Amino acid sequence: MTLDNSHGTSDRKVFLGYTGAERNEGRSGYEQASLRGCFSFMSCEELVNWVLCASLYYSQTSDLAWLTGKRETLIACLNSLVQRDHPEPEKRNGVMGLDSSRCEGGAEITTYDSLDASLGQARNNTYLAVKTWAAHLLLNRVLHRLDEQPAAELAATQAQRASRTLVASAKDGILPAVIGGGIHARIIPAIEGLIYPYLAGAHDALSPNGEFGALILTLQSHLKAVLSPEICKFPDGGWRLSSSSRNSWLSKIYLCQFVSESILGFPKDTCADAAHAEWLTRGENAFYAWSDQMLEGRAVGSRYYPRGVTSILWLAGNCREPIEAIADHLGLRTPIFPAQGSSTLRATKGPTRR
Repeated sequence: MTLDNSHGTSDRKVFLGYTGAERNEGRSGYEQASLRGCFSFMSCEELVNWVLCASLYYSQTSDLAWLTGKRETLIACLNSLVQRDHPEPEKRNGVMGLDSSRCEGGAEITTYDSLDASLGQARNNTYLAVKTWAAHLLLNRVLHRLDEQPAAELAATQAQRASRTLVASAKDGILPAVIGGGIHARIIPAIEGLIYPYLAGAHDALSPNGEFGALILTLQSHLKAVLSPEICKFPDGGWRLSSSSRNSWLSKIYLCQFVSESILGFPKDTCADAAHAEWLTRGENAFYAWSDQMLEGRAVGSRYYPRGVTSILWLAGNCREPIEAIADHLGLRTPIFPAQGSSTLRATKGPTRR
């Protein structure tokens, strides 16, 4: 929301941010400099999220006019992602390695802002690294569609670098929470980023026998290892997003469960489902209908919260076209979006025509 500063001599606008605080245009009311935890900048993940949203919008709608209008923005996003890796090409590994200058000596965080460094730190974080891999993968596709071949090739190279870096970081089949960070925690959301190529129809990129097979097999091995009571499960069977934190967010758990079952081929965890349902329905939590932030099953934040929309993935079940499955479940007579074909990184022969 913007406020027109018409009472003064300047025509600039100020923006309402967190808790109604005013901020100048281009600044948020949440993000602050010189911090290393909650309320620091989320610049890289925000960038990744816009790329993923834009790519998914096009993959579901084939809205070429819209995509063409975003040509310069998409290329700028790619260049920004690359610079956040490293400005020198020979030192790039496909993973965010540099914090925004706006941090002013602080450190960027992820949208897991209330967690410790296992998920909260952005730089070299495995969760964000897999999402960044997905962003480069989908940038490759949309930039080829725009016939931006050099940029598409760069995106492909970055996706390959990210994949190699992640695979090489695993030890005994388990990924670190932070690559090279000396953090001994293990995290479930390392798998979260697989949802984006899945929804974009890039199923070949998710095959254990495909171009990124080593990454997929590593993520399968990682998830199998961490889904144990000693690591990423609570005593009641509920999922613990990080082994080093008692905080878990149900919206993210639902998302990771879908990835586990529909992409990585794990069986449904009915024990976890029962635990998560009990969290919501126990006396002190039930009043809020649905809450996101749970401290070992007790609602401590994000009460009556809209992120619960990810639970709709349960309606889709284990299928390759979850959006259409949801539409069918809701009784819609026509598809929400046209079906898309599957593919992985596009070859350099020119844009794919539809």
